[in-house]
Amino acid sequence: MRITLRALTDEDIEAHNAGEDEHTVRWLNGAPGTAETTAAHFDSLADNARAERGKRGFGVCLDDHLAGYVDCDPDVTDGLEPGDVNISYAVHPWARGHGVAGEAVRLILEYMRENRIGTRAVVRVDPDNVASVCVAEKSGFIYVHDFTSGTDRHPDGTRQPVSGLGRPPGITGAEYSAARQARPGRTSVRTGRAGLSGCAVGRDALE
Repeated sequence: MRITLRALTDEDIEAHNAGEDEHTVRWLNGAPGTAETTAAHFDSLADNARAERGKRGFGVCLDDHLAGYVDCDPDVTDGLEPGDVNISYAVHPWARGHGVAGEAVRLILEYMRENRIGTRAVVRVDPDNVASVCVAEKSGFIYVHDFTSGTDRHPDGTRQPVSGLGRPPGITGAEYSAARQARPGRTSVRTGRAGLSGCAVGRDALE
């Protein structure tokens, strides 16, 4: 099994949109993609890659088949600190359960380190998105804080509670976890049905 990242092109539009299910729409997009909106998104990513600025996004491939999406976005500021870079990820239903999300996170962190993007990667996660929290924590991200989003809202218009988890792109998850465990205080997200409340999780400085 080989998991890689690559730039997205118009040839990927159909497969990308077909990989969106209700979970992807709820946790990532907010609305299903169309051929037009997805093409515009891919064009924007290509422009940003050429200019070396803004959101950089990639297709996640499992054995050369498009299996998901991952991006890093230094322009997101909601709930974040200077130097933080938001990362997002989604895996197509057929590819879930094979470690694709975790490897995609590792690869986007490697990309951030090599391109000197930010000083800490952060995952902003909805309180009920337990699967995404598990991916982040298994990738070495540690609870940072809870906050109410100023930009993300529920379908009824109410502001969304968010959890943040972070870690530095330049060290391993085990190294970061060991360093954080040496500090007092909360280090993981409290899950709600197990009690999850909104928070941010992250990884710190580039090395």
